Amino acid sequence: MTLAGEENQSVAEVFAGLKDFKSLTRERSLEALIRALGDGRYGAEEVQKLALETMDSDAWEAKQGGLQAAAEAIKAWDRPDFRAQVLEKVPGLLLDSEYRVRKAVSAVLRECCQRDGLPIYDKMGKIVLDDIRDKFKRPEEEPKEQKLQELQASATGYPEVAAPVFLHDTEGWRSLETSMGALEAMMQGCGEAF
Repeated sequence: MTLAGEENQSVAEVFAGLKDFKSLTRERSLEALIRALGDGRYGAEEVQKLALETMDSDAWEAKQGGLQAAAEAIKAWDRPDFRAQVLEKVPGLLLDSEYRVRKAVSAVLRECCQRDGLPIYDKMGKIVLDDIRDKFKRPEEEPKEQKLQELQASATGYPEVAAPVFLHDTEGWRSLETSMGALEAMMQGCGEAF
């Protein structure tokens, strides 16, 4: 179903929406891109160029939109040179500080693995597995309050007992979840070959 005025949207307008700070605008723009690709309204060169440029943006919203557009472009045109350019950007985006960017990497890896199979896993698997190993154990940081109390105790001669500090179950894991998702996406993309 095409929304009113959507068929007149330029590819640049759709990409502007993919970079928007409002989630609903980004979702609608992605849906518009998918429909336009299905209808053959946009050219491969223009979409792929904008997807690559958008992934290089500073804003996380743009990076996420660029990755989503890249996954859709890979589905639509399946060009090996474009996949290679996207895969060059993946390692940095896999470790991005924003969860939603890291999560969007999985769709790109799945699409690439569906086309190229195990060579993609061979190229990206080490990066993903190294991140999983690095993040598997949560950091045990000494809280600032505890350090302050230790300094006070050494100055006064009377130690103060501090309450233990616990990390929330979801705190401190950084990119572990998204790297596990990327590994799963590559396994799904490779299918039986994995």
